[in-house]
Amino acid sequence: MQKEKYFMDVVIQKETLSDGAPIYVAHCASLGIASQGKDIEEAMANIKEAMQATREIMSNPETMQQIAESEEDIRQGRTKIINAVSDVLRK
Repeated sequence: MQKEKYFMDVVIQKETLSDGAPIYVAHCASLGIASQGKDIEEAMANIKEAMQATREIMSNPETMQQIAESEEDIRQGRTKIINAVSDVLRK
């Protein structure tokens, strides 16, 4: 079975923490996600992991329904306990 390939733009910016230490922040605007790392390689590895998790979430109809219901609750001013992403992915 051939592995599917996806191409997304990722921008990595060097930032400085409050203690002066450098940190690299990776942004994927197409998915609206970001991650970080102590160097460019770690930031890239972390954003790839975040992109994979986002893809898994978006390909699960049950999870997407939960997200839609939560968004509607927020729009209506209702609050709701939302599970951590890791809890959702274990289902």
